[in-house]
Amino acid sequence: MESGWKVDPRNIVYADEKSPLDLYRAILRIDDARKVIFQGFGSQIVLSPVGSKLLSMGALFAALERDFPVVYVEAVAYKVNFEALDQKRQTPGSLVHLWLGGEAYGQQDS
Repeated sequence: MESGWKVDPRNIVYADEKSPLDLYRAILRIDDARKVIFQGFGSQIVLSPVGSKLLSMGALFAALERDFPVVYVEAVAYKVNFEALDQKRQTPGSLVHLWLGGEAYGQQDS
């Protein structure tokens, strides 16, 4: 990412891709630090749902809690080396269950 896209490593948020709460907490920590640093100047965090669906849920949780705007950013073009992609071993993803609210199991009468 550094050489191809010229992205500074300090601009990357590291979070467990199987834990939306990890990204949620990371975004809130960034917002807390940002408020102290940019107090009086005005700045805002803008989120974009990129990556996995699970990480997008973490970003959504943070956006709902702190009222961050969410803007969809779409790629203009892709460059894919299909030969290298075909040679890479694909492993099946794992299923993740995310309970958003309410009772997980109904109350049973005793």
